[in-house]
Amino acid sequence: MTPQDYLSERDRLREGAAQRRCEAWCARPERVLGMALEPITPARYSVLAGTENAFVCGGMPTLAQLNNFVWFCSPQFDPDKPLDSRSRAPGVLAELRRRLIPRWTWRNRDVVALANFRQAIDDVRAIMDSTFADAMPARETPGERPLAAAMEAQFLDRFANEYRFWPLDTPIRHTPLKMLFQLARCIDRRNAGEKDIYTDRSELSLDERFLRSLNPQADGQ
Repeated sequence: MTPQDYLSERDRLREGAAQRRCEAWCARPERVLGMALEPITPARYSVLAGTENAFVCGGMPTLAQLNNFVWFCSPQFDPDKPLDSRSRAPGVLAELRRRLIPRWTWRNRDVVALANFRQAIDDVRAIMDSTFADAMPARETPGERPLAAAMEAQFLDRFANEYRFWPLDTPIRHTPLKMLFQLARCIDRRNAGEKDIYTDRSELSLDERFLRSLNPQADGQ
């Protein structure tokens, strides 16, 4: 990677990050196979994590995991009253099934279903990537000790100590994570001081690749 390539890629990443952060405040729906879903909020994340959904907790996604993700993120699901809203689940899952296996594919049903299933997994992973693209750096080392509290509790604690009055119309637990991460970054940036540079994680990855390209032998050491 040449210095010019590095600068060009860095500018592209910064432009993309700026656009992504603006889009996070536009209340655009997420989409899986074209189905409109709600953005992931602390409340929806808690349900996904609490049910050990593979898209949040890791592991190989299955059809059941995909069904749960789509249902928990659908507008018909109420994370405050999950049992009361379960009567609407069959309609949501039937729509997902129609998109996985369109009626016109009866001759090559399995091939189309598998291709659509893989596309759905890619769609969900893209949602997760964009949701956590601006997440705060981890404060704890993975594998060494458990998290101090659930993500939802950490957001409530952080913002309760920061804001005397919550500035948004929606409660914290129903505010998209994309927005909360940006607010948290503002707080962290302000506390770090004006001279501190808050680097994007994608830029850190680019820096690492550029440095390795300057010293290829370091990879083998």
